[in-house]
Formats: sequence, C-alpha cells, structure tokens
Amino acid sequence: MNYIHSFLYLVFSILSISFIAESQYAPIPENISEPTPYSIPDAELIPDAEPIPDAEPIPDATPVSPEPNTIPSRPTNALVPQHETQVAILCYHDFSNKKKTTEMCMKTTDFRTQMHTLTQSGIPVISMKDFLDWKLGNKLLPARCVMITIDDGWQSVYTDAYPILKEYKLPFTIFLYTNFLSGYGASMNVAQIEEMCKNGCSIGSHSVSHLYPRSWRAAKRKGDQAVFDLATKEIVESRSILKEKFPLATIDTYCYPGGFVMPEMITKAQECGFRAAFTVVPKKVTKATDSWRLPRFVIHGTDLKTFDRAIKFSPLNQPLLPSVSSAGDSAGPIAMLPPPQPVFPEANSSIKDLYPTISISFEKEPYIPQQMEMRVAGFGQVKPTYYEQDKSLKWIPSRPLRISPTLIQVRWKRPNSSSWEVATWQFNVELEKKDFIPTNIIK
Repeated sequence: MNYIHSFLYLVFSILSISFIAESQYAPIPENISEPTPYSIPDAELIPDAEPIPDAEPIPDATPVSPEPNTIPSRPTNALVPQHETQVAILCYHDFSNKKKTTEMCMKTTDFRTQMHTLTQSGIPVISMKDFLDWKLGNKLLPARCVMITIDDGWQSVYTDAYPILKEYKLPFTIFLYTNFLSGYGASMNVAQIEEMCKNGCSIGSHSVSHLYPRSWRAAKRKGDQAVFDLATKEIVESRSILKEKFPLATIDTYCYPGGFVMPEMITKAQECGFRAAFTVVPKKVTKATDSWRLPRFVIHGTDLKTFDRAIKFSPLNQPLLPSVSSAGDSAGPIAMLPPPQPVFPEANSSIKDLYPTISISFEKEPYIPQQMEMRVAGFGQVKPTYYEQDKSLKWIPSRPLRISPTLIQVRWKRPNSSSWEVATWQFNVELEKKDFIPTNIIK
C-alpha cells in the first residue's frame, strides 16, 4: 500500500507542475464585454440619420442608354412602332439523336438546348399569324422577335421537336411538300399534324414535289409559259391539296424549296391566295422587307453558331455587320477600313466571279499564325487551307456567293499567345437579278 500511495503522490505532483507551466505561457483572451454579431471589439453603433427638413423626394434615376452595339441580355417586350421591329426567322429540317448529324439533320439534344436558350433570352417567339398581322397589317410587336419554322415534314418533327416546343409553349410553323405527306417511312401523317395544330403549330406550303433548281431552269429554256405551268402544278396545287387535307388550317404562306426564286413563282403564289413567301437568305426581317422574299436563318446541324448569330440583334440604325443585299436589291456595300494584311478579293472591291479564291496573306508578319479560322457570310465557319510557301490562308466556295457585300472574318493567334488577332473585310458581288439561288443551302 505504501508503494501505491507513493506512486499516486508522484503522478499528482507531475500533473500539477505541468498545469502551472502551461498556464504561465497560455494567451489571455481579450475581455469583450458586449460582443457584436461580427465579433468586432468596441464597435460603436451608428445613430439613425436625422430627417432633413423640407427635403424634396429624390426622383427616380434616369435610365442610361446602352453603348452602341450593346443589347441588354433580356429585352423588353414593350410594343414599338412597326418600323422599329426586327424578326429573326429560324429554319430547321430533321432531328435525331441516333442518325448522323448533317446540315439538314441536327441532334435533338442540340435543338432542346437552343429552345432553352431562346426561352431564357426573353426574346418573344411569335406565331405566323402574329408575324403576318405585323408585316402585312397594323399589329405592333416588340423591337426584337423570333419565329420558328420547320421544312419538309419529317417524322422527327412530331417525335423529337414537337415535344420540346410543346414543353416550352413555343409556336411554330411547318412547311410541307405534299408528295412527302404520306405517313410512311420518315414522313408525318395527317393525324400527327392535326394534333400539333392544336398546340401552337401552323401550316404553310413547301410545294408539291420539292423540285431542284435544275427543273425550273429546264422549264425556263422552254419559255415563260412552261415556267408558269410548272409553278401552277407545284405552287397552286400544293395550296389546294393542303386546304383539302387540313380544312381548319389557314394556308397563307409559301416556302421556296431550296430558297430558289423566279418571278413566275411569285406571280402564281400571289394569284392563288398566298400572302407571303420565304427564302433562306440569312437576314432579319423588317417592315420594309419584300414579303415575297422573306429571309430565314437555316440552322444547320453541323453549324450551330448560326443560331447564336440569328438571335443577336443590333439597333436598326447601328448594324453589327454591313447591310447585305440579295439579287435584285439595290443596296450597295458600306465601306469598311481594310485590314493591314493583304487580302483577296480586295477590301471594298467589286467582283463578278461567284467562286473567288478568298485569301489573306501573313507574309509581312514576323511570325507563323496559329489556330487560324475563317468565316464567310452565307457559309459560316469554313475550312481554309494554309500554304507555308507564301504564308497565306485560302478558301474557295463550293457554291456561288449570293450575298453582297460578302463579309469575311479571319482570326488567329500569335505563337505563345492566348488572345485572338482578327481581320475583317468585305467586297461587293455583282449578282444577277434572275434565277436567284439561296445563300446557304441547296437541297
């Protein structure tokens, strides 16, 4: 027992010495009598401000106008005078998450993303009726609007696109060519279209058999009457067929297959009761736009950036890009400052060649450009070739240029740099007025 008592006494003595030693060097906490919620010592309370006698109320701040070319992320839906409205018309074709993505067939998931983006942007999506009431009548619309159109009548419109459009409550128009309206294979049937018409869909004509431009040119070689006869069969009869199949629908609009337009087509479309017709020229519609050559942005499955360009608007008096004209328009190019690099066709020049070699030379630059990209109006981003021997980037269009002026943008990076260098220029194309072929699609 003596051993146990001695051992316990020794342990108690050691612990007492350790506690005293630790207490001697331990920091002493500050004495905060009334800690604030943020633990700020000695914080003084800010007294309430005394009222100012006879003070006038402060008026609401005057809104600051946006800088040039700056558009608010969410537009106002206030109605504006008719001449201040711009409408971007989107054009789609086929949809699939299983089939190969092509110009005419886009991934369904990409379409959903675009519809979600459009909804979140706050830009109003209008129906064909709203559009025609504004374009041809006295209806007022917001300054910026979008309209959705889908060509041909693929089955995927009903199976893939329609559920998304219905979910987001977006109106849309389908342009049908009647020979494809069978319900067999990859086409829709009448019952499916009638269901969609109960949920925001309207119908327009896309001809009877979707003829290619060569068929119209062949008729033209036989004379004007042959063209009128073909237009009667393709345009006039298509409206009659659609009215018979869909008696409750209003068939007011026509869509040129491939965007190919001839004066005889317009004449027959007017005579049979259509009120407007659509092409595939990538421009915004204004009140002054020709109602028989209404432009649309074709959204290719392989070039989704067209959608981004379509829903970007600039004030009408401050265009983001130089104004463009299709065949038959009288507007000429707006002069732009040429880039410091040699380019071809030369900046602000006029050419007759519809298949020019578009190029930019980096021969004067003391470096080899990296990550080069080229964009051409009507084609989007293209795939140019870089030639080391003369340090030039070149590209030849696979179909004729049909926008004048044609705007070119090239960008690249210097070695070991993360920022882009940009060169932009334009040139005028002397387009023929007759037999206008669309700018960015040949079906």
